[in-house]
Amino acid sequence: MIRSLSEIRIADTEAAVVPQEYTIRVIGAAAGELFTLFSLVHAISGYDVKSIPVCLLTFALVLLPGLVERFFRCRMSTGVYLLCILYVLCSMAGDAYQMDDRVQLWDKLLHTMGGVLFAMYGAYLPCLMNKKDKAGVLLCAVFAICFSVTISVLWEFYEFGVDQLIGLDMQRDTLLTAIDSRLLSSDLNTVESISNIESVTVNGIKLAGYIDIGLIDTMTDMLVETLGALLYAAFYLITQGEYPAFRPAEKERLP
Repeated sequence: MIRSLSEIRIADTEAAVVPQEYTIRVIGAAAGELFTLFSLVHAISGYDVKSIPVCLLTFALVLLPGLVERFFRCRMSTGVYLLCILYVLCSMAGDAYQMDDRVQLWDKLLHTMGGVLFAMYGAYLPCLMNKKDKAGVLLCAVFAICFSVTISVLWEFYEFGVDQLIGLDMQRDTLLTAIDSRLLSSDLNTVESISNIESVTVNGIKLAGYIDIGLIDTMTDMLVETLGALLYAAFYLITQGEYPAFRPAEKERLP
């Protein structure tokens, strides 16, 4: 069958885009691995024992987007592919370069980004599980939120377990200047408050406030991840799923 000129141009354009996207992905992954290698050398030379396994794990995680495409037979957009690599590298930088401490909102921005990324994949799950029928936009948006929030909860479980078993501080503590608790009441039926806390002494160690053991950090992490998921779900609904981050591999050839 003889194709029209417009069909030939469209086919030629699509064929030209795939090698270009493949090159961009290879460059992005290679740059990520080089940065991870530099970070590993930096950790070893600085005797930063805690960051060494993080850097080694990052070597594998940089390749994870490509493995996800192959294993789940899907195709993510090049922008999302590079965003996944950036997310992994920024997570590593939080430990290897103490960015969590140097930049106040570094950890919260990462959790927000994670909420968006996991929601992107969650929106693809109905299509993955039911390949015969086209999934509705609302169903995909609901799956996006549920999947992202579930991953957020599981991650906080992991942080809690590591803190309890190994004694790390992944669920970071917060110094409070005021507390409200029933434990301050003699009958436990009323809530008593202590305000303007300037110092607390524990075993002779003077602190600048009352220590919250990870609760505020955990809740704010889950809140910003949920916010990221809701923002993507809203975008997905407004655009009616016209710009999905993931597509079935049968409809779009993997590079």
